[in-house]
Amino acid sequence: MHCECFIFSVHFFEIIETIVVWTAPICSTNALHRSPLLTWLVLQITARQYGKHNPAAPHAADDISSALHILRIVQESIANILKHTRASKIRIGTAAQADGVRVIIEDNGQGFDVQGALAAGKGHGLYNQQRRARAVDGTVDWVSTRFTLWLPLERTPQVA
Repeated sequence: MHCECFIFSVHFFEIIETIVVWTAPICSTNALHRSPLLTWLVLQITARQYGKHNPAAPHAADDISSALHILRIVQESIANILKHTRASKIRIGTAAQADGVRVIIEDNGQGFDVQGALAAGKGHGLYNQQRRARAVDGTVDWVSTRFTLWLPLERTPQVA
């Protein structure tokens, strides 16, 4: 069964559109202490919460790799819902906090045993989500029908 009704945050779609645009060009990346993409994302969420809009965005070339990781994590989560849960609704939300951003994806389908899937050698997409989150110093968590991606603003410096 596929999702018949999607409830998406309009703001989240704007963020995803921005990420897609930023990942289109082929750019080199720099080791970053602070992620311009995530800084912009937090500013956008915070501005909207207080009725202000700030369209200024970071330079794509500075954070193209992070943007692609975030996009792929979210895509995998939505694909898993469509493929496995029999959900009729998906809700995506974001929450800005002082030290980062939380992306929450929930559905009304059947939950699943994440640890069981990982232990059984299934869930290659789950492993990929974990790997990609680590690449941006973030974390992923699954609790039944709720997926959470945590993205910190401060990045761990990369040793060359």
